[in-house]
Amino acid sequence: MGKKKRVPEVLWRKYGSKASTLRRTISRLLSPNHQSLPLLAADDPPDYRYLLNHCFVVISDNASPSPPPPYISRWSQSQATFFN
Repeated sequence: MGKKKRVPEVLWRKYGSKASTLRRTISRLLSPNHQSLPLLAADDPPDYRYLLNHCFVVISDNASPSPPPPYISRWSQSQATFFN
């Protein structure tokens, strides 16, 4: 795994540690039972990898908790996209 991506300064000043990459945010939202599921597979397209690692998000303190996933898929992103 590469170097941790830094949060852009403007987001850091406004939101502090609440701002993080999409990948890290998704990992935090997953229940402990599902945190071992990989978000990236070796054959995932570069655009998907870029999105997960270069998109920054902030979740409000007032946001409702995330619901449990309706199912768990062990498909890669490209497989899930192909079948949808």
